[in-house]
Amino acid sequence: MTNSVTLHISSPAGEHKIFLQQDADTHRTIHSWLDTKPHLITDCSANSDGTALAGNTHILFWNDAVSVAVDPASNTVTMDVSGANAHYSGVLGAGEATALAAFVKACKLPDLAA
Repeated sequence: MTNSVTLHISSPAGEHKIFLQQDADTHRTIHSWLDTKPHLITDCSANSDGTALAGNTHILFWNDAVSVAVDPASNTVTMDVSGANAHYSGVLGAGEATALAAFVKACKLPDLAA
């Protein structure tokens, strides 16, 4: 079974749907769809409890750093894309923060500190 998760972020800027799916062959790559726009997040790493994820994405000719932080206790998430000046934060749907942390842990990515 493919490792994936679907999230719905509710923020003052509006609603966003995010789908994440780990690549079956290249485990440090995550396919993502942000409001139906596809992006690859490559060279991913994460912390051991699944609450932080980092990687790179390529937009046109630029390589941008991506970071995602989730707090299962408050069901909140923050996602930043460096060069695009994109910042998404808000409240996830019921149980989605826990599902996101479980997805990241299941990816078995290298440690962020390494």
